[in-house]
Amino acid sequence: MSIEMPNALYPHGEDSVRAMFSPSGDYLLTVGGNAFARRYRAAALDDEPSSVESLDDSVVGLAVSYKHFALSSEDGTAKLYDLENMEEIHTITRSNLPIRELAFSPSGEWIAVCSDEGDATVVNTEDIAKTMSLMGHGQSVKHVSYNPQGSIVATTTLNGDIRFFSLSSQTPELLYTLESVAERSNETSDIQFTGVAWHPDGQAFAVATKTMEVAVYSHFDWKEHTRFSAEHFDSITDLKWSPNGIYLASVGKDNQLIIWDSKKQTVVKKTKISSPGVCLGWSPDRNALTVSTVDGRLYYLEDIISEDAPAPTGKKIVLLEKLNGVADEGDDEGDEGEEISAQVDRDIEDELELQRENYDSDKEFNDWIEDDDGAGYVPETKGGMKRNGQGHINGHSSSHKRLKVDYSIKPHEPFQSGATGWKNSRRYLCMNDIGYVWTVAQDGHNSITVSFFDRGLHREYYFSDYHNYSMASMSEEACFFATTDGKAYLRFHDGFNDNWEYEVAENDGIKAIALSDTMVVICSTLGYVRIFNIYGTPLSVYRHSRDPIVTCAAWKSYLITVHAHHGCNLIYTIEDVKTEQVYQKDDVLDVGQDKKLKSLFFSDAGDPCMFDSDGILLVLSRWREPMQAKWVPIFSSHELAKSRDRENIESYWPLGVVEERFHCIILKGTEVFPPIPLPIFDEFDLRVPVDPTTGEKEAEFLTQKTLCDLQRTREDVNEDQISSRELDMDKTLLYLLQATCKDGKVNKSLGIVQLLNKEQALEAANKIAIRFDLTSLAEKINAIREHKMYDI
Repeated sequence: MSIEMPNALYPHGEDSVRAMFSPSGDYLLTVGGNAFARRYRAAALDDEPSSVESLDDSVVGLAVSYKHFALSSEDGTAKLYDLENMEEIHTITRSNLPIRELAFSPSGEWIAVCSDEGDATVVNTEDIAKTMSLMGHGQSVKHVSYNPQGSIVATTTLNGDIRFFSLSSQTPELLYTLESVAERSNETSDIQFTGVAWHPDGQAFAVATKTMEVAVYSHFDWKEHTRFSAEHFDSITDLKWSPNGIYLASVGKDNQLIIWDSKKQTVVKKTKISSPGVCLGWSPDRNALTVSTVDGRLYYLEDIISEDAPAPTGKKIVLLEKLNGVADEGDDEGDEGEEISAQVDRDIEDELELQRENYDSDKEFNDWIEDDDGAGYVPETKGGMKRNGQGHINGHSSSHKRLKVDYSIKPHEPFQSGATGWKNSRRYLCMNDIGYVWTVAQDGHNSITVSFFDRGLHREYYFSDYHNYSMASMSEEACFFATTDGKAYLRFHDGFNDNWEYEVAENDGIKAIALSDTMVVICSTLGYVRIFNIYGTPLSVYRHSRDPIVTCAAWKSYLITVHAHHGCNLIYTIEDVKTEQVYQKDDVLDVGQDKKLKSLFFSDAGDPCMFDSDGILLVLSRWREPMQAKWVPIFSSHELAKSRDRENIESYWPLGVVEERFHCIILKGTEVFPPIPLPIFDEFDLRVPVDPTTGEKEAEFLTQKTLCDLQRTREDVNEDQISSRELDMDKTLLYLLQATCKDGKVNKSLGIVQLLNKEQALEAANKIAIRFDLTSLAEKINAIREHKMYDI
């Protein structure tokens, strides 16, 4: 049970020392008491370390990612360095007071910095102009840490308050505050640990309490669930979970080093060290632990865990299983204690290992490559092979699914609107004008976050995903998730009682899903379209197996499905599920053969919309009338970029159409999908794209007419709004009439007059004709007025 202490290293003399492994486990970096940072090779600690000295004061903060390390000093400077060559890259930030704590996001793209000034900031490591401020501390911030998913940052102030901020958008949101939980500190330089030690599963975290105990909380309910007690008799100075979460190491001012069993909260090993400990570090890939002290000693403890006990590395465990499983949350009979097996292997570890091996190539992504997981993207291995939705490697076996016809254009693969590809083990499952759902790959499971643009609608929430959901659809009431192998799960945003699960037949799978405020739709591999109400009661089922499903969307009781017809052509069907009326059946979806459908959705007013790879937004007009439906262009990304002088600089990711404005995420440069965290969305007026010869007022009239036509054919016609639109159209037409009358173009002027709607507009047109001495035109206008009055 005791630990034999080896000879100590003294990397920085006899000053307090901090040490940290690189995520790969290759290097061990140290700082302490001087302006140096040292980098040891973890496999050869006796060799001379590499050193860097570029700060003007004592280094007090250290953080390490896959490619970089960061240092901060008492002079208020934080700098970024290359991990391999140890050269300085740039200054991250400066502060008037010392910066004592740094923390990289799991991907290494962002770094959180806190200072004695009471500031906490998240900075992009590549572009330091991109920052996010964590507000509301009011006093010095002592600790900062990321959760393993990179979605939450925790900060601790001197009074012991711990704040949790969501980074799901570019405006951080304060999720929760644990007041006075951690031990109070007099100064930020005090060595007691007041921060958050996140468990590797990302769902639980540990806090050192005022009573020298370790409390474990869940971020699902922010409540304490277990405690490690009665071993330390002075302040705890550091806490670290083993890489797989099986063990917890603690060290304190009482000179004790303790290794705990995290499930049983019992002591596995403990020993006395020469002086108070400062910093702990588990090796990511070895059975080893480092502990450093206030007098400069650094101990490297090999084989810290006995051979007959579980290793500290390898597959991660779930610490608080009763809280995290989907099945537990939806159990109405109180069977929450039933464990979900952590042995379901979906090759997530391979995915993370691939990231470690090829981290430098993370930014190389293919634009709209094809896969079978419903998203339209797959990560690619070094051998050029793609991974499917379960993380397994595919060869070229997908070719047997294609029709045996030599098409010059590849068939359109199924996709889920708003979904993106994987980047740094995370991706969006869906995105619309309500919010967005994203997932992070963990060992043995994923972690899903559901966020809302209107934070007054619902609070952001998280849950563990043991099925590897590859698609999602979101409404104001719930989220619907599915896997390609046939599992589905509906989760309401508020409460668990009505949540439900569904599974298709063993020989079937799921290709596309949709959710509205009244119904759920599942489109299967065998061509079945199954429709349920939102509480899981089946309403109808039919089969369309001739043409493979591509995608679908729902609004109220209306459903639009898109199929691939003869390989590369797309067709659509619109129906009212409630009345079982089919409005359009197998009509052509107007996407060019060399283009791709990127998004399909209903506007907030119920108009079917699609967005293609050319950046054109089209809306379906008069779709409730047989044989009259037309796809009308209502927005052009190229025109918008040109008007903003941003051609070839930015593109636009569609979210939806709300109150006749296009909501989107602006993508910079070569970005093909939005980053995580999600930037603030932008909105632009709808405008029918026109050729250069079309005048501005003519384009304005076309847009007004299109929007008015849409409103006339909607389910709930508002005559007052239509009348107001007609008045706006008449104003635009009168402007055009004045220009044509000025040029003496009588016939063109008459054509414009015939488009006018209101009697007042005809009267104004008559006055314009008289003003320009166009007597014959004025007479014809009067004849039109009389004819309309007669019709009335």
